[in-house]
Amino acid sequence: MLKILLLPYLIFECICTIVFIINVGFLWYLLEAFLSLMLGSYLVIHGGGFGLYSNMQKANFAGIFGSFGFVFSGFLLILPGILCDILAVLIIIFSVFLTKKNTPSYTNDFSADDEIIDVEIIDERPNNLK
Repeated sequence: MLKILLLPYLIFECICTIVFIINVGFLWYLLEAFLSLMLGSYLVIHGGGFGLYSNMQKANFAGIFGSFGFVFSGFLLILPGILCDILAVLIIIFSVFLTKKNTPSYTNDFSADDEIIDVEIIDERPNNLK
């Protein structure tokens, strides 16, 4: 079953890669593959980890899927091919919007006319107890 599903993808991936090499050049393809390998490795190592674990403890499902999206897109970036890289970039964009949506925003609503209370503390202990 997996062979039946994977074969059309591999054929389409080869076609996209060949079209990319013809239009842009083989050296640019190698550079793209190397840079996507580096970015993918970084996302796999740093993308999930503690953020994924802390979101699981809080049962923050959107955060879990956002962190998992970074790790999954890292795996896709490690694989060579143009179609994998395009899919990985789309997943990264979706994960960024998903994690930004759940990030709480903090605002400073301080006004200049807030009343300041000045307090003076007087120590009334005898000197021999200090």
